[in-house]
Amino acid sequence: MMQAKYAQTKQTPEEEAEAEEKESIAVVPIAMPLLAGPGAISTIIIYADASPHVPHLTLLIIISVLVALLTWVALISQALSGA
Repeated sequence: MMQAKYAQTKQTPEEEAEAEEKESIAVVPIAMPLLAGPGAISTIIIYADASPHVPHLTLLIIISVLVALLTWVALISQALSGA
């Protein structure tokens, strides 16, 4: 990647035609893993499984939404400050 060279793999005309017919050939979830990594996601899953009662799950949802809002405010304030 650092040398910016093209890959040495070859593509047949049939493969190229098949790729053009497909609507999408890949799904890359880039935003979520950068903001909430596997540790945070695993923690929420473990806490949700530990106590499946409605008040506990509601509290987890509220906390997750608050963290998302705080992250959004931090990102927006950074973007608006021009940095």
